[in-house]
Amino acid sequence: MMTERKDEDYLERFLRQELSKEEQEELSRQLEEDDELARTYAEALAVQESMRNKIKQAVREQTGSLQPGRGNTLIYYGLGFLAVLLLSALVVFLRGGGPEVEINKAEGGEVIARIVEREKENLPIAGPASWQYLLYQKRYDEALAVLDSLLAGIESPCENLELRYYAGLLNLYARGNPRKAQELLECTLGPTAEQSFRPDVPLHLCTLYALEGEREKALGILEEYQIPRDGLLPQVAAYLF
Repeated sequence: MMTERKDEDYLERFLRQELSKEEQEELSRQLEEDDELARTYAEALAVQESMRNKIKQAVREQTGSLQPGRGNTLIYYGLGFLAVLLLSALVVFLRGGGPEVEINKAEGGEVIARIVEREKENLPIAGPASWQYLLYQKRYDEALAVLDSLLAGIESPCENLELRYYAGLLNLYARGNPRKAQELLECTLGPTAEQSFRPDVPLHLCTLYALEGEREKALGILEEYQIPRDGLLPQVAAYLF
C-alpha cells in the first residue's frame, strides 16, 4: 500500500485530474491490489460528484439556468471558486476532519525565540544575510529561505544536522508545515534524547506528530524518550491526555 502521505497527495491530484500517465498507471495498480484504498477513492469520487450536483442545483435556483454566452461569466467563475473550496473540504473530510492541535504563528515564533536564546552560544552570526542573523532578528521566513538554499546543495539526506534542526523548527513553528519538519527533524533524532542533535528533538517530533493527528506515535516517542509532560505545549498536552 502507498504511504499515507503519498495516498493523500494522489487523492488530491486525482480529484483535480492532475496525475501524469505514469502516476495514473501506478495508481491503477495500487487500486487493484488494495481494496481499502479503492474504497477511499470511490468514496471520494462519489462525494465530489454529489458536491458538483449540489453546486449546479444551487446556481440554477438562483439564476434559472446556466447558459454560456448570456452574461453568466461571473457565475461560472464563482462556481469554479466554490468547487475549489468544496474540494479542499472534501479532502479534509476524507482524512478524518481538521487538525485537533494547532499552533498559531505568534506562539510558534515564541517557541523559536526561546530556542534561539538558549542556543546563542552555538549560533555565531556569520553576517547580516546569514540564517543565524535572521533568526536573531526574528525574520523566520527569510532564515528558512537561506537554510533551504543551503540544504538544496547537500546530497546526503541526513548530512549537516544543524541546518536540518533549525530548518525543521522553522517549518514546524513558523511555516506550519509539520510534514516537512518531520522529514528534517527525524534525521537529527538519536537513540536517546542526549544522543540526538539537541536533547529537545524528541519533544519537537512529539509536537509535530500531534499536529498531524498521529496521537499514538506522539505518545510513543513521549514514553520512549521520557519527555516530561510539562515540556509540552498546553494544546499538545490536552490532545494527548
